[in-house]
Amino acid sequence: MLSLIAALWLAGAPTATETQAAVDGLLQAHAFEGASIGIGGRLSNGVRDFRVVARDKDAAALFAKVTAEGTPAGRLYGLAGLYFVDPAAFERVKATAVAPDTQVQTMFGCILGQEKAAMLLIRIGHGDYSSEFLGAERGSPWVDKWAGSPGVERNTSAGALAGKPGFDTRFTVSVPYANADANGMPATTELMALQRIEDLLTIRLQSRRTAVVALKQTGDKLARFVFYTHDTSWPEAVVTQIHSELPARTFTTASEADPGWSLYKSAR
Repeated sequence: MLSLIAALWLAGAPTATETQAAVDGLLQAHAFEGASIGIGGRLSNGVRDFRVVARDKDAAALFAKVTAEGTPAGRLYGLAGLYFVDPAAFERVKATAVAPDTQVQTMFGCILGQEKAAMLLIRIGHGDYSSEFLGAERGSPWVDKWAGSPGVERNTSAGALAGKPGFDTRFTVSVPYANADANGMPATTELMALQRIEDLLTIRLQSRRTAVVALKQTGDKLARFVFYTHDTSWPEAVVTQIHSELPARTFTTASEADPGWSLYKSAR
């Protein structure tokens, strides 16, 4: 069930008729398309329908239905939706929803083609389509904009949510790393791994619009990713899931009330 804050984000949620039409569109999708297609860059029908379903209060159940009953392209949209709103369900069905060798028609930009489902599934599982399908606008708090030094970076876009109801608790994920330079910063061999962890945390925790990434602190062989949220049960579940995917890594979480975003404001 979506939280109260997510419900607020869904203000102006689609009507039942709009939702049903969007679900039907995804069930019958003939191609897996990017957001902007064709010479004019028009919004694709698939992503238009995806966004309608994502705004519905029953998005998780609806995406599950599309994943189970849709065309191969439709099932991929359904999986992409589950990745956003119900990662646990995504993990349960991703291996069986679409046969890996299924050829799926695709269109990204002006390029029409075919790809094996296996490659598209990998990209969906990495969150490659998340920002594009959700359609966050430039200037939105959900479009990260980083500033600061390598050791302390602030997401300046997140400041729009500082002090807002629903973002009063600081949730920190700490990940130690072994390979460091003389200053305690991650060596080149660690950078890609830490970037991957950052992407997983940010994409999944922000997918429900109930948590926002605010700070990155790196040094002394420890990377800290700081989010602001309200109910920490969802972030804890996401971190547990990511740890199961990356068992060689250690993840430590901590929560603390910080309605004034004191840590964020003091970071320079």
